[in-house]
Amino acid sequence: MPGTRPSLKVGVLLSGREQFSPYYGGALARWTFEVYSRLRHHIDVTVFGYPTAPDQIYNLRHRTSSIWHMCNLISQIPGARRYEEPLWLRALMQPLRQLDIV
Repeated sequence: MPGTRPSLKVGVLLSGREQFSPYYGGALARWTFEVYSRLRHHIDVTVFGYPTAPDQIYNLRHRTSSIWHMCNLISQIPGARRYEEPLWLRALMQPLRQLDIV
């Protein structure tokens, strides 16, 4: 119905350090934009990923975590590198719990 807000809340996690940008994003960012931009009138979608400059981002809701600075630091330490993604996901758990589908 026009004027009603979609009730299904969907979150999409981009992999690794992929930016949600037509300039700096990869195939997954492009696919995510193409599919979910066509569905945004039926679902409420939020894309979670690496920080992307506001003037270079696709036109869909995008969120990131403030912990990305720490993740950048950890990625430079060989023994600690394996903790980067779990740390990133841990920081996103609260907003992800508010969604219906991830």
